[in-house]
Parts: sequence; C-alpha cells; structure tokens
Amino acid sequence: MFSRSLKAIHEYQADEECISTGTNLGKYQQLLLNQIFSSRIFTITNSFSNPSLIKKRMIMMTKKRSRALANLKLLMVLPVIAAMMIIISSCSQNGKPEQEAEMIAPPPPPPPPPVSDADDANTFEVVDQMPVFAGGDMALLQFISEHTKYPEVAAKNGIQGKVIVRFAVEADGRVERIKILKGVDPDLDSEALRVVGELPDFEKPAVKDGQNVAVWYAVPINFALR
Repeated sequence: MFSRSLKAIHEYQADEECISTGTNLGKYQQLLLNQIFSSRIFTITNSFSNPSLIKKRMIMMTKKRSRALANLKLLMVLPVIAAMMIIISSCSQNGKPEQEAEMIAPPPPPPPPPVSDADDANTFEVVDQMPVFAGGDMALLQFISEHTKYPEVAAKNGIQGKVIVRFAVEADGRVERIKILKGVDPDLDSEALRVVGELPDFEKPAVKDGQNVAVWYAVPINFALR
C-alpha cells in the first residue's frame, strides 16, 4: 500500500508539473494512452507508470479547482487537528522533549537549478527507470531516520521544520552533488546534508534508453520535537 501510494503521488505531481509548464493537455493525455496501449508512436516511459491510475489522472487534469471547496475541506480538517493536539498534549511527559527526525516519502526529483557545469547538464530529471536503493524506498527512509541526530542547539531553541535535500545519483550509483533545496535553520540544514552524505551507493542506478545515467533525487527530512 505504501509503494502504491508513493507511485500515485508521483504520477499526480508529474502531471501537474508538465501541464503547468505549458504542455498541451490533449497531447499529454494522448501520450499517456499511447503508453498504456503499447503504441510505438511514443517511446518515453517512466518508473512510476501505473495504468490503473490513468482514469483518475485524466479527471484530475481537467478538474477545475474551487477555492470555496478547498476552504470547506480545510474547515472539515480543523476539528480533527484540534482533537489530535488535545490528545498529544494530554500524553506529553514532563522534562526535556524527546528529539525526533521524522521522514516522509521522497517526492519525484524536482527541476534542477540553472546548469553550472557539464555534470549538471548530463544529469536527467526524467528517466526510464529510477535508481533503486538497497531494500527500496522504506530502507532509504529508515537509514536517514536512524542516522539523523537532532542538533542540540536547535532542540534547545525549539527550532523545527522540513529540510528538503537534493542530490544526484550518479551512473554508478554513487550519491554526489548534495544541496539544500529548502532550508529551515543552519543547524538543521547542516545535519540534513551530513546524513544524506553518509548514504551508501544505490544498488541500481537510473536507466535511460538502455544505459545507466545520472539522475536528480530529493528527500524531505522533517525535524520535529515531541
């Protein structure tokens, strides 16, 4: 279920990104159908392809967003959030707050920054097959969670937040060119860079057109105090 949810989120985010950049909606939907029915007209593929989501994705692409509906959904969620806060407060213990670095599933690689050198120019955003970490996505998240240490200064000052780290998985599986895409605090940013820098090589690199290639990858690390 976790794997299917990850793939579904990636599909929706990829659709939104393509359409928002000006891609013709009709042609994009035709591309998806060609992939599902194994048409030879197009050969572009990706590792997140999920034919069972096509109908929902088509609906999402053409669905108009309603501000009123979004506000209504928010109002429906607020009571749940309030109840959760009451439960958490009642279960909290006296003394020093527990320090925890929570992880969420990595999103699809975001667009890279302006090309600065030949390596960046040869690093892909979309590939036929994404790199595979030994043990899968759950193992990647577990490694980061277990090796992340909450900075003492940040914990003392009650600093929390989500740091998004981007890196390149090279054609040989190495993790290189680690950068902060979205920072929170110098101490938290530094810790996020450190733990991602300790990642072992990916078991399998990305594949495009039958060849191993470098690809951008990103993980958000959520630092939260309890």
